Amino acid sequence: MTKKQTRYIEIKKAQTVTQLVSQMKYNAFNARKLSSCAEIWLRACTENTRKYFTLAGAIIPAGYGKLIGQMIENKMIDVLVTTSANMAHDAVQDLFDAHYLGSENINDIQLLNANKFRIYDIFTESETWSKFQKFLRDEFYVMVYKKYGNQPLPKQILSLLGSVVNDDKSGGGVLATAHRKGIEIYCPAFIDSILGMGLAQHNEHNPSMSLTVDETKEFQELNNDMNKHNIRSIFICAGGVPKNFTLQASLMFHEPEKRGFDYAVQITTDVPYWGGLSGATLEEAVSWGKVRKEARHQTVYADSTIALPLIAQYILDSWEEMSDHP
Repeated sequence: MTKKQTRYIEIKKAQTVTQLVSQMKYNAFNARKLSSCAEIWLRACTENTRKYFTLAGAIIPAGYGKLIGQMIENKMIDVLVTTSANMAHDAVQDLFDAHYLGSENINDIQLLNANKFRIYDIFTESETWSKFQKFLRDEFYVMVYKKYGNQPLPKQILSLLGSVVNDDKSGGGVLATAHRKGIEIYCPAFIDSILGMGLAQHNEHNPSMSLTVDETKEFQELNNDMNKHNIRSIFICAGGVPKNFTLQASLMFHEPEKRGFDYAVQITTDVPYWGGLSGATLEEAVSWGKVRKEARHQTVYADSTIALPLIAQYILDSWEEMSDHP
């Protein structure tokens, strides 16, 4: 076994994020894992793989919508799979500047009485969400029905919502950027947010234009997209339903050699021994064929709000130095 010495990590004046992350590969624990994740996703980008990015957790209200949008703009993401709640927060943020700094150390009964909602240490106004829900019920889903009929796919709904957000404010978040760049957003469990609540209210108020979201066809279309690309990569941010929806879609091939991903990166704060999906390791995914046995893969156990911008900045800087950056 070749010995590789650990190295002291150093801080320096004017040192870049990329230089710092590069140093971490000679350290231990999650520092080295983070550096490995950054290198693997850079490889996935430079080798022109089909890049699937799954996103869960409340990362959009935390202020990361523009970061995800920039990753789309810079071709770090080809296909996004995310939660309905994240996309609802993204739309509301672009339309209403809905989220602002708060505190977790507060009496939540006082917030309730003040008509404010709390997402850990972020606040948002209930009035804002009431306006958005009314817009969904009375206007937006009528637009969906007229454009896509009575069985739209979640990605079609989100594409139309992206066009609305973009036209309204030239939004810089996920929906608006994905719409401008032609990136599809797949959304398993679409009903699980105010987008679903607004849809249910629309169906109640407009029975002649009732809508049923076709998630089965959306799953098939995600697999069809994968079928067009033999070399695929997956970046899992925080686990949840988007993680397994995407991994499962990669198994829907009769030929075993077509299944799974060649590159896999995961950021999670969960751990495997509770048996939860978000903590399931990429090694475990190999046993299912979701990640190929020869794949390069790495999990970093870290908060996505810390790890993701470090990885994204590393890729942006490193890729720009390469002549084949699109």
